Amino acid sequence: MMSRPMSFPRRILLPLGVCALAFAAWSGGGALCSCGGPERPRETSAPGASEPRVDEVAPPAAPTPEPAEDAPAALPDFSDPSWTRTPSAEGKYLVVWRPEPAPLPRNEDFALEVWILIDGQPQHVTQLGVSAWMPDHGHGMLRTVKAEPRPDGSYRVEHMLLHMRGQWLVVFDVLEGTLSERAEHALEL
Repeated sequence: MMSRPMSFPRRILLPLGVCALAFAAWSGGGALCSCGGPERPRETSAPGASEPRVDEVAPPAAPTPEPAEDAPAALPDFSDPSWTRTPSAEGKYLVVWRPEPAPLPRNEDFALEVWILIDGQPQHVTQLGVSAWMPDHGHGMLRTVKAEPRPDGSYRVEHMLLHMRGQWLVVFDVLEGTLSERAEHALEL
């Protein structure tokens, strides 16, 4: 009985060859095969220079971590006197707000930066309505304002205009789900 020389089946050799080619491409050179793959350029050094020793080669620098985009922004310092703090009627919310530009102008367009806080933490509510009313005159503003939530947890209220001198009530209606709570702040303009 004649014995055949032992050889690997093709189904084993083919994957090994693919792995060798992949490794050669990944490592940057074609040292494992002579099939015309890319070759590493040879480093040349100045005459008389010695090759660097392995322990003299500096390790690659670690990449500097980039700040996370979703990192929470720091809350403003609400103890700053530029903020007005107005508790809601039932005490659930604290509405903290300031005009932009400051101080509050009369008969000029302005905006408000508004934060709704519960236990000192910002809350996004279903809806924030803002208006102003002159109790002595029985009328409100001549404009409809727009309150937009911002990613930092605050609201920007635009199109505010207190057009007359006198006492105004700035009114914040906080709507959360089906519950509403009002915060009012009286001011003299």
